[in-house]
Amino acid sequence: MGVYFSWDKTSNQASPTAKQLRAWVQSELQQYVSHAGETVDVVDPPKERCSRAIYSQQFHIDTPTYHLDSASDQRRLACLSGKWEESDPKPLHKWFRDVVDHEHRDQLRRLVRYLKAWAAIEFQDAASARPSSVLLTILAAEACREMWAERFWGISDDTALGLVVGKLYERLANDRRVPNPVDAEEDLNRIPQEAWEAFLTRLAALNDAAQLAESAEDEASAALAWEGAFQFLMPLPETDEVEIIEESSSKALMQVPDVVIHVYDRPGGALLSTCRNEVEVPSIS
Repeated sequence: MGVYFSWDKTSNQASPTAKQLRAWVQSELQQYVSHAGETVDVVDPPKERCSRAIYSQQFHIDTPTYHLDSASDQRRLACLSGKWEESDPKPLHKWFRDVVDHEHRDQLRRLVRYLKAWAAIEFQDAASARPSSVLLTILAAEACREMWAERFWGISDDTALGLVVGKLYERLANDRRVPNPVDAEEDLNRIPQEAWEAFLTRLAALNDAAQLAESAEDEASAALAWEGAFQFLMPLPETDEVEIIEESSSKALMQVPDVVIHVYDRPGGALLSTCRNEVEVPSIS
């Protein structure tokens, strides 16, 4: 979520520096956190290219700060170090909009959300290795663009996610550079070299989960495989009964509990029936 400050830099009026703009935005975010219950913290000191607000629901929002030149419609990114970077997000937004056809754009957005959720969960203890949202977005979009045959026939989200994760792992294990699709000289991968091994290890684990889910014999086994990577964020299948048994020990790994339901004609009224795991409400008219 970008914050824009607009002025004509060719005018003779005094204008704020990059450091001043970043300080203003950081201060406003910290004031917001002080009275907004859903947030946890604002990262301080902020990142070089953005401020970051962390929310209690296990996600974060990055807030880059831009100068918009009202005369030329050009944009510059305010960096914490005090420098300005020529950075216009509009071309990248247009590229993402056009990278796949309209019919498959919603699925691509869902895949990006899954990858962002994985990053939020898996890198809580390795913040320096966490991939940025824009990096995951570009990687997912470029992977989906290559999957034109699969998209033609139509694939489910979980199958598409498995294919995308596999492509990401194969690509990044061989070459860590991710050029900006609208500016090939810019490398979007800003994970430090000393943190790269931690990132690849976690990506390999995600790829293992994806391959295990793909080879699963049923929906329940696939859900359990994905759960290892996404924890509670991956929904369980909608089945009447799910029970997975460890073959070596016959121990139940996942069970659906029995649910007993009592049906009354009104609160505190007469008991009409007792059901187990399902309920049919009789007419009381």
